[in-house]
Amino acid sequence: MIAQNVDVKTVSSRLGHSETSTTMDIYAHALQKQDELAAESLGELFALEAQKQC
Repeated sequence: MIAQNVDVKTVSSRLGHSETSTTMDIYAHALQKQDELAAESLGELFALEAQKQC
């Protein structure tokens, strides 16, 4: 669910965790993967922009 952009509070509730920190501790790797994908996308945008300027 986190990888599909469902907010952590909702994910936490669905999993029966009383604290979102529990969810974050267990599933932090999913957020790290999303951050890597975001960084890659941003890098691609910068590369396209640099090509336009040449």
